[in-house]
This record gives sequence, structure tokens and C-alpha cells, in this order.
Amino acid sequence: MGKQVRTIEAFAKGLRILEYVLLNGEFRISELASSVGIPISNTTLFLNTLIEAGYVRRGESAGLYRVTDHLTKLVMDVTPTFHTKLQSAAAEPMRKLHENLDENVLIAVMDRHYTTHYIAKIVADHVVQIRPDAGEHFPLYRTAHGRAILAFLDEGDIGRSFNAMFRTDNPDVLTEKEIDAIRSELQISRQRGYAVNRGEFEKHIMAVAAPIFYEGSVVASIVVQLPTFRHSAQDLDRYGAVVVQAAKEIETLITSDVI
Repeated sequence: MGKQVRTIEAFAKGLRILEYVLLNGEFRISELASSVGIPISNTTLFLNTLIEAGYVRRGESAGLYRVTDHLTKLVMDVTPTFHTKLQSAAAEPMRKLHENLDENVLIAVMDRHYTTHYIAKIVADHVVQIRPDAGEHFPLYRTAHGRAILAFLDEGDIGRSFNAMFRTDNPDVLTEKEIDAIRSELQISRQRGYAVNRGEFEKHIMAVAAPIFYEGSVVASIVVQLPTFRHSAQDLDRYGAVVVQAAKEIETLITSDVI
């Protein structure tokens, strides 16, 4: 009989919690406790420790928690991920697009709960700026960069994205009429190859975004944010082709051996 190895049970539980947190990105404490098989009271202590360490933060909605960019960056620095490859591929096209339009240029990706967040950004050097928050998550339908992804998902995922908005903790409750209007906008985005936001959700901010594909699936979007006092709604379609071109360049680079 082999010698029994002594372990630290609390540490093993902490590792299970950390694994769940990383895999899910956003979660409720009840979901976490149920998944790892630890009482909520003990899970709360582990979660408080992760919050104090800067690895987890409280989400925008009550009862939700999210992984912080700090933890994500630590993992990405140790283990190369697809996002790391995407960031490398996007760097030069983003720079050229920023020089061309002189506004914020960002890369957004979809999370498992059908929200988006930024993984790369170049911020315009104007006195009056839009300051994008990399830690903020947005429902897909609300933004140009989200719509650019949503428009090119399959119908099953589009339906699930709308279902995700009807969670009890989600303040975004849409009517059937509003969903129909979003679907119409998605159809237009598919036809022209990019999505726009004319200031529907932030009246001072417009945006144009194009999807980024990898192996036949949409994986991200590139977006330019446009303050309404520097640009007009008519500019959006004019900029659309330029943003689409930047997305195509990223797609070429991400499949090459150069990065």
C-alpha cells in the first residue's frame, strides 16, 4: 500500500472555486457553491478572499460577480490564449484605423452569458474623450460592437441571447416589438457587413463595428467610437467600409504564421 499523501483541503477547495470563476467569468454565489459542492457560507469566505486579492469584483447587477481584468491578464500572461493571438493580430490594423479616423478603436469579444467586453483599445488623444471601461460588460444588442457579433451568430445563439436578457437580475427587459426591431437591424447589419449605433443608448456617442471571423465563425468585432459633436450620423456608413477592411486585415493576420 502506497503512502497516503497529505494535502490541504481548504486549498483544494479554493482551487476548485478559482477554476469555476475562470471558466465562467460571471456567476452568482449560489451557482458557484452548487457547482463546487461547498456550503454558501464557506463559499462566501473564499469569494471575499478573491475580491480582496483583486481577482473578482461585484457585477453591475445585484448578486452577480465577475472576473477582473487583473486575473484575466495574469492567466493570459502565463498561458497564451486565442485572445492573446487576436490582440496581436489586431494591433497594426487598429493603429492604422486610429490614425485614419482619430477616434477610439477597440476589439470586443462575446462572453458566455451573451454580453461583450473589450480586450484591446486605442484611445483618441483629444481633450474631450470617450473613456471605454475594459471591465464593463454589455448585452449584445445594446452596442454596435455587440450587434456586429450578434448579427452573424446562428439563429439558436441569437434566440439564447434574447433569453439571457430575461434573467430576473437583468434590468434590460425588452418587449416583443423591441426585439423585432433589433432583429430587423441585425438583418441590415448582415447585408452591409457592419453594425452601427446612432446614439440610441448614449446620445452623445455613435459607433460603427465590423465582425471578425475565424475558421468560419464570428469571434469578435472591431469598433470605432464617434462622439456626436465631432461626427454626424451620415459619417457612419462612410466609415463602415474602412472598419470592415480593418476586420479583414485582422482575419488575415490571425490565420498567418507572422504573429
